[in-house]
Amino acid sequence: MKSGKSIEKLLNPKKIIIIEVSENATKSGLIISHKLEKFKGKKIFVKIQKNKRNITPLKKSLENNIDLAIIISSLKKIPKILRKCSDNKIQNYLLLPPEPNEKEDLRLMKKILRISDRKKLNILGPDSLGIFNQKQKLDLTQSTKTPKKGNIAFISQSGTLWSYVGDLGVGINYYVGLGKNLGTGFAEFIEYFNEEKSVKKIVCYIEKLRESKKFIEACKKSKKEIIVLKGGKTSEGMRISNNSISKPTEYKRYEGIFKQAGAKISPSIAKTFRLKKQDIRKKLKKDEGIIITNSKGAATLLTDELNSKKFNIRRVIFLGRNATPLKYRETLDKFNNYRGDIIIIAANQATLDAEALSYLLPTHPTKDKIKVIFLGKSMEKYEKIFKKNKVPFFTTPL
Repeated sequence: MKSGKSIEKLLNPKKIIIIEVSENATKSGLIISHKLEKFKGKKIFVKIQKNKRNITPLKKSLENNIDLAIIISSLKKIPKILRKCSDNKIQNYLLLPPEPNEKEDLRLMKKILRISDRKKLNILGPDSLGIFNQKQKLDLTQSTKTPKKGNIAFISQSGTLWSYVGDLGVGINYYVGLGKNLGTGFAEFIEYFNEEKSVKKIVCYIEKLRESKKFIEACKKSKKEIIVLKGGKTSEGMRISNNSISKPTEYKRYEGIFKQAGAKISPSIAKTFRLKKQDIRKKLKKDEGIIITNSKGAATLLTDELNSKKFNIRRVIFLGRNATPLKYRETLDKFNNYRGDIIIIAANQATLDAEALSYLLPTHPTKDKIKVIFLGKSMEKYEKIFKKNKVPFFTTPL
C-alpha cells in the first residue's frame, strides 16, 4: 500500500508539471490551465506533438522535486511518459483525457497498471476528473462550482458526480476522482483521510472494487464514518457503470464486502448528504423509458432507483462529459416516434451551455415525452423556462 507521505504530495503539491499531448489546445488542458492560475506553487507546462514519436520537450522540462504530473493525453503515449517521469522520481500522476469518450484499450490499460505497480506510483485515472483540496484552495477538476467548506472527503469513480455533488450546497473539504482506478484506490485514500483532522466523514461512490481486501482492511482501521454509495445495484445499473452484463447476485457480494468493512450503505445521494428528494417515478407516465445524459454515474443511480420501482430503463445514451446542446438535439431526433418517457440528465460541466439547452428541450418535437433533470442548485434558475412550456423539470438530488 502507498504511504501517506506520498498521498500528501498528491493532494498538496508544491510543484506541478502539466504535460499535454495534442496538436491543438484541448478542453481539459484549457480548463486546468485556467484553474491553475490561482495555484501559488511552481507550474511547468509541456506541449508534446501528438503525431511525433519523440518526447524531447518533456526531457528538457523535467526538474527535481516535482510533486505531481498532470498528463493530458490519449492512452497511447501515457506509458512512455510515465516511464520517463518516474525515472525522474515523480511519484504522483493525474491522467486526464484530452477529449471525452476515448475508447478503452485494454492492452494499454494493463501496461499502465504494470508500470504503476512496479514503480509504486500514485495514479488517478485514466479518465479522472481530478482532485479538489479546500484547505489549499486547489481545484484541478472540470467542475464550474466550488463547494462550501465542510468536513467531508468524497472519493468517486464517477467524475460528473463531483460536478453535481459540488453544486448541492454541502460542505466538502476533499474530492478525489479515481477514474478507471488503475493505480491508487479507495483503500489508500481512506487511510490518508483517517489521519486528516479536517475530515469527519468519508463518502465513497463505488462502481467496481479492484482490491476488496485492502478496502476492508482500510475501513476497519478507520475511526471516521464511512458511507458507501454503490452504483450498479441492479443488473441494468451494473451494465451502465461497467459496460458489461452482471449477474443479479453481484450486488449481494458487494453488500457482504461493505458489511465486513463496517461501512454504511446509502441508497441515494440525497440520503448520503441529508437532502430532500422528490420521487421522480411519480412524474413518469409510462412503465419504460430511455436516459440521455452527460453523467454516467447519475444515470446509473437513477436506473437502479427506477428499476426498483418497476420502471424499465430500455437504454442509456451517454453523450460524454462535454456534450453540447446540439448533441442532445441530434440524439433526441432519433426518438421522435418513441412511445416511452425520455429522461434528460444534464450535469453542470464547465463545457455545458445549460441556458441554450434549457431553450432547446422545450421546443423539441419530443417535448411531451421529456422529463428533465438538471443536476445542481445552480441549475434551478432555468426552471421557469420549462414550467412555461409544461415540461417536467427537477433539480432534486438523486
